[in-house]
Amino acid sequence: MNVIAKTLLAGACVVGLSAGARADIYDPTWSVVAWTGPTGTGSGQVTDIAAFPPPATLPLAAFAYSGPIDFINHNGQSGSNTYADFFGAHASGISGFASPSVTEAQFLATTMSTARFGISTYLAFQLVGAPGSIAAGTLVSVSHDDGASLYVNGPALISSPNPTPQITETASLPSGLLASLNLVYVEANGAPAILTMDVPEPASLALLGSGLLGLGLIRRRRA
Repeated sequence: MNVIAKTLLAGACVVGLSAGARADIYDPTWSVVAWTGPTGTGSGQVTDIAAFPPPATLPLAAFAYSGPIDFINHNGQSGSNTYADFFGAHASGISGFASPSVTEAQFLATTMSTARFGISTYLAFQLVGAPGSIAAGTLVSVSHDDGASLYVNGPALISSPNPTPQITETASLPSGLLASLNLVYVEANGAPAILTMDVPEPASLALLGSGLLGLGLIRRRRA
């Protein structure tokens, strides 16, 4: 193998390894409903349990979101904890905003929750349209603080309804058509506020395989 070929193959390995090492973010279009109100389980209050059914209270806002579930606000409990802090640059993915009481700008400026006491938020992400078929064993990873649960075709695939420090949970998606996908999240007790969801896409896994194969060929050639 000449020097140029080796250089190209090494470059392919680097691309394959770097792409495969990062879980690609699964980013279909979601419909999102946000509730906010006093934390608790009494009548008219938003529960701090991330589980269906949603609260019976009137939602603060509803909108479509297109983009990755990659929302991170690393501020401390005494820091700012608004929807704008949570969505960050991904707020540009919001469309079709509707609310009975606030504009989109006012919504983004709303505090999600305060430290230990005060308002708390409940977000439900409902997939719009079927995302197609998923290969058996495809992994999904959800990282969150406070409560988050992922429902796939009805049942809970990841169930972590009670508030927690930041944790990451991984599960295998069922094979076949995903008829429905619901991600429910509760932010309570003040910042930080974190919710991400990663699904390695088949293209990334194939690219990783190509990179490893190329690396093996280079080592075999040198031997």
